Amino acid sequence: MASEILGVQKSELKIENGRIKTISGDRSISLRHLVGTFYWDPVKLKGIEGSLTAVGYFQSPYADNIKEGKINSSISYGCMGHIVEIEIDETNIPKILKYYVIHDAGKIINENFAKGQIIGSTFHGIEVALYASIEYNDEGIPLTQTFSDYGVMTAIESPNIEVEHIESNSDYSSGLGEGGTMAAPPAILNAVKSIINVKEIPIFTVLTNKCSKT
Repeated sequence: MASEILGVQKSELKIENGRIKTISGDRSISLRHLVGTFYWDPVKLKGIEGSLTAVGYFQSPYADNIKEGKINSSISYGCMGHIVEIEIDETNIPKILKYYVIHDAGKIINENFAKGQIIGSTFHGIEVALYASIEYNDEGIPLTQTFSDYGVMTAIESPNIEVEHIESNSDYSSGLGEGGTMAAPPAILNAVKSIINVKEIPIFTVLTNKCSKT
């Protein structure tokens, strides 16, 4: 393509610093311009068809050891702690009063984005712990077919979540987008168990069923 645009033979070209140049150096085109021409101005490239593709590989040294069909699928891990203050009223309705998250994801590049990731995953974890469930009948037919059946947490039930970052290793970054989903259910269940004997989720459904039977 570059030889077509620059009007020289392929043997007269070289790639240097992101540009394709003639060996004499009198003409050149950037790789970016070349790709743009291929897609947006193909008339200049008569007779050249097909598509441009690029393939790259990265192999983490932490994920290259497969033993017995098992592999370390996550090459970085974030550590966290969740603290929940919860109350259960006389009708067995749980309400989160305060929620704190302490998260260590290494070097934080954008604190607002990181906070949003943590809060979002924590909301999902709270929803799983308190409200959400996927139910099937004895024939395997899903009974949970709409969001009203599934038990989606709304803004009314959503607590304020306070997030604190800890950078134990400021040279590296690790995960933070899924931690709240995994940490919130046990944190909430342990808080509820300190008040009433509940060992299953979704807690809201378990408590309301228990209340209806008494």
